[in-house]
Amino acid sequence: MQAVLQAEELELLLASKHRPNYVLQILSGLVESSCIVSPERFRMDQNITFFMDAQGSCERILKTPIPLSYTRWAVLVVVVLVLVLVLVLVLVLVLVLVSCHYCHC
Repeated sequence: MQAVLQAEELELLLASKHRPNYVLQILSGLVESSCIVSPERFRMDQNITFFMDAQGSCERILKTPIPLSYTRWAVLVVVVLVLVLVLVLVLVLVLVLVSCHYCHC
């Protein structure tokens, strides 16, 4: 970030309570103060608003707790899959060793 931002901008960003919203506010302010014609400015404002909505949705998903029953179910599925994988690998290895034993005899 030091290569992109000046020292005072970086300091303000690091001091902000919510960095993504701070960056979006700065971008929105830059679009407002620019001398871009109206259709392009409107489109840029739409893109910033869309990005803000998407970022908010991601934060809500991230902060939503996963119910305990789902985590227990996920652990059970992983354990069963690992045990089945080990069982299948052992059976394949036994079959390969037995077939190699009979081929060399």
